[in-house]
Amino acid sequence: MADQAQESIATRFMRLNQLILGKSNYNLPKKYLIHRDGLLDILFALYEECNVDYLRKDKHIASFVDKFKDLMVELRSLRVNLRDFEVKKIIGRGHFGEVQVVREKATGDVYAMKVLRKQETLSQQNMAFYEEERDIMAKSTSPWLTKLQYAFQDNQNLYLIMEFHPGGDMLSLLEKYDNILPEEMCQFYLAELVLAIHSLHSMGYVHRDIKPDNILIDRTGHIKLADFGSSSKLNNHKLVISSMPVGTPDYVAPEVLTAMNAGPASSKSYGVECDWWSLGIVAYEMVFGSTPFTSDTVLITYNNIMNFKKSLTFPPEASEVSDMLIDLIKKLLDDPINRLGYEELVVHPLFTDVDWNNIRHTAPPFVPTVSGVDDTSNFDDFEPEIRIFMSELKNKKEFSGKSLPFIGFTYTSPFEQLIERLSASDEMLVQSPSTSFSEVDASSKKREIVSLQKKIMQMTDSELTLKTEIKKLNTNMKAKDLDIETMRADKLLQDQLVAELQAEVKQVKQLLGYEREHRLITEKKASHLVRCMKMRQRQDAIRLRAKSNEFRHGECEKMSLEEQLDEALLRMDEFVKERTDLLEELHQTKHVLLECQQKLKEVCTFLVFILPFIAKAFLLI
Repeated sequence: MADQAQESIATRFMRLNQLILGKSNYNLPKKYLIHRDGLLDILFALYEECNVDYLRKDKHIASFVDKFKDLMVELRSLRVNLRDFEVKKIIGRGHFGEVQVVREKATGDVYAMKVLRKQETLSQQNMAFYEEERDIMAKSTSPWLTKLQYAFQDNQNLYLIMEFHPGGDMLSLLEKYDNILPEEMCQFYLAELVLAIHSLHSMGYVHRDIKPDNILIDRTGHIKLADFGSSSKLNNHKLVISSMPVGTPDYVAPEVLTAMNAGPASSKSYGVECDWWSLGIVAYEMVFGSTPFTSDTVLITYNNIMNFKKSLTFPPEASEVSDMLIDLIKKLLDDPINRLGYEELVVHPLFTDVDWNNIRHTAPPFVPTVSGVDDTSNFDDFEPEIRIFMSELKNKKEFSGKSLPFIGFTYTSPFEQLIERLSASDEMLVQSPSTSFSEVDASSKKREIVSLQKKIMQMTDSELTLKTEIKKLNTNMKAKDLDIETMRADKLLQDQLVAELQAEVKQVKQLLGYEREHRLITEKKASHLVRCMKMRQRQDAIRLRAKSNEFRHGECEKMSLEEQLDEALLRMDEFVKERTDLLEELHQTKHVLLECQQKLKEVCTFLVFILPFIAKAFLLI
């Protein structure tokens, strides 16, 4: 932060501009949200939320809507939108939407357009699959993954404009060969699938729905992995923790079923191994014409998958299949810990003859015949579907927030990627025997136009950068001029200070002379004081020794007196003891005397009583 604070406003503005244009090297999380398209998504979401009758009763909201009304119309027309494309045919339909072949009206480029209904995507809790699908195709640089050209949205739908591959999909290819491919073809397509799946894993994602329907064939006959709607980003431990139902029943891995059955509160996880399981299912289907665990009901299919060690069987025609291919299938349809991964697959005996580095330039066993770039003959036909959208937006009475999940979805492919794709497309056109020279020439001109547009943008950016730098230099020059004037003023002040300092130096020298004399006098006084102190210390030492002797003598007397005291105390103790003994003896004597007196008294009483009788007796005698 300290370094940024020292940068000039012009420099920070240039860096901010680069960030908005997507050309910055800043390592920010979800940097695409502050890209031009992301910021425009935010503006459109805010405007659409505010542009309702009930909310416009607030004067501030009404002022905001009126202020941006014309601008929003212009921005909407400038952004990629549905009016830029002409729908040629529907080639696929699913739960969340459909896939159409479209032609860009301005350039004639042909794409596949995936339409996702917003209302149905929002109804799926904890599912942001459209973000994963968009990010994978936008970030991908792999020749094995379908790439994204544009992504845009309106109030009802999300639109993904992707590469169109006129060769159809692996399912249609299987149908051309009665659902069973020769082993040489299996080896080729499985090898390409290994590279395609590994390239997705290298990006930090797992597909979770590998099946023939999602394996497309381009115009040259090579495969392209598609439909990343079930994909999930791996966490830091290369795992997925999710209980959401994903995939297709016949192709889903047992560990995915375990996580699905565990429930939302569970921490069950699985990794990229689930895609290699699906590869094993696809390999089985290529060889034997059906999936190994399929049944009449989904429940029984899932039960077969969970008990795969017992339910995995091979038909009688397996004897005609090589042991290497059977071994590959068995080792893919195994527990995750024992299942083959990328490192083991590339060295498997089935792929001994595969040139992994140049397989993309190898002639494929099947090259589709296409009549043009928009040929859809290799896809099934679908009837158009009419849907009535009941928008709640105009009748709402509060901020709904339903547009917020889709902020950052919009995407426009950079010109650099566009040129690379056109170059790759030209190479494929040249390699494909079904491509006409007019298509190659048109594509070449298109690439030249885009290249020139790129140069114009680069020159415009360079011009803006140079203008910014010139402004910065002019600002710096003005600052330097001010610095020079300041330095001159400082020099005059410094000269005055030097003169003042020289005068002060003279005064200081005089003071130093006075101080020197004063110091000599002080030193003499200090010397005299030191001598006096030493004499006083000696006298104090003598007195201290005398006091010490007196103290020792006093200590001796004290000890003698203490001894006498001890003797006196001892004698006193003996006296006390003797006195106690005498008192005890006196007490005993008194007690004996009392007893004698008592006996004497008793005798006297007896005598007084008996004497009259004795006297009478004597008289009688």
